[in-house]
Amino acid sequence: MFIGRSIELGKLTALTSAPSSIAVVYGRRRIGKSELLKEAFKNNKVFFFEGLENRSTRVQLKNFGTQISEYSGQPAAVPESWHAALTQLNSLLDREQHCVVVFDEFQWMANYRSEVVSELKLFWDRYWSKLKSRMVLVLCGSIASFMIKGVVRSKALYGRTDTVIHLQPLMLSEIREFLPQLGIEELFLTMFVFGGVPKYLELIKNEPSIILAIQKLAYTADSYFQHEYERIFVSHFGAKRQYQEIVRLLAAHHAGLTRIQISKLTGYSPGGRLSDKLFDLESAGFIRSYAPFNRKLGGAYTRYILSDPYLRFYFAFIEPNLEKSRNQKDVFRGIAQSSAFQSWLGFAFEHWCLDHRALLASILEFAAVDYTAGPYWGRRQDKSFQIDLILDRADNVVTLCEAKYRSILAASPLIQEVEKKVEFLRPEIGSKTIQKVLITKSEPSPTLHDYFFRILTCKQLVEHATALKL
Repeated sequence: MFIGRSIELGKLTALTSAPSSIAVVYGRRRIGKSELLKEAFKNNKVFFFEGLENRSTRVQLKNFGTQISEYSGQPAAVPESWHAALTQLNSLLDREQHCVVVFDEFQWMANYRSEVVSELKLFWDRYWSKLKSRMVLVLCGSIASFMIKGVVRSKALYGRTDTVIHLQPLMLSEIREFLPQLGIEELFLTMFVFGGVPKYLELIKNEPSIILAIQKLAYTADSYFQHEYERIFVSHFGAKRQYQEIVRLLAAHHAGLTRIQISKLTGYSPGGRLSDKLFDLESAGFIRSYAPFNRKLGGAYTRYILSDPYLRFYFAFIEPNLEKSRNQKDVFRGIAQSSAFQSWLGFAFEHWCLDHRALLASILEFAAVDYTAGPYWGRRQDKSFQIDLILDRADNVVTLCEAKYRSILAASPLIQEVEKKVEFLRPEIGSKTIQKVLITKSEPSPTLHDYFFRILTCKQLVEHATALKL
């Protein structure tokens, strides 16, 4: 059963009743691009072509010719060029019947070059855009930097692309629908470790518990998640060690680093080359940039964090325990009970809240009000501080969110901690009202209910997201 993606499905299916059009779909590996396309066009005649990873142009052309042969029923003919390959495709199309043509893993098919894009432009302008039967051409890829720079922003296809979809992980309500058997705590553990990646959710959905699923799939010899890093990251960026150095550095700094800090710690110049690497990593969905609520994104205060949940978990707890996993049983059971893992859950929850600020605004009933959002950090009088999330609203209210993923919260220390943050924040916001909100794992004490304007539990977050399909 296909779950979620209603917005993306709507955009794609609308193309089948419109004039001939081009769509670009991209997103990290395992995110469900191919399944989305199959679902969107299941009632249409589809020609589906797939590129081969790390193969030469000659092999790509041979593979394309073989796939043409499968559709035509004629003996395979190896095209000598992409012009010849697209000529074969053009001969295959029925001028009387609407069709969809999908080039999947397009970056491999194109070998990261512009030749195929230029040839597509020629065939689109000369033939396909003029078909009376109408045609949808879909270019789909998992290497976001190429799909953005080489396709969406290419001179050849400029102004010709009708729909661009950057496919994101499943939302909370969709994950809930995918794994309806999970309790609240298991659901959040799933999101912290696997995010909303459909392939990962498919792997764990029939396991007896999430703890046992993680043990089986990440802590047994040669298990799936022990090698997933190489499959999704190393295959994405190859042997370019600079990318690995950056993600490993960010994995060690939960709060993130600025461009200048990354430059100092890696030795890379903070100029164009580092900017290109950060762009590539962010386009791929592995890292994310964010700024304090009162600063613009892209400035000196912008920080970069490792945003992919699986990679955060891999660097923290899978990679350091690879040898132990080969020789011991129940490795993850010990990890799950450690203080290091409990601290990691707290950081993961803070990241989750930052990513789901639109959900928080909806629950707090100011989604219709303009607001800027982000964390806040600084130093005063040799004291450093950080506020998990600030929502600076156009109605002269600042919502200060404190995220605590704990079963038991001591009221007095928490109130003192938040009061210090309010004291630090006040000079930045002037006369605006400060609205204090606690986001937590379980029901807190009456004292905390009296202190905070609102307290949102994980159960409430799930219930609200499910009701509103967020």
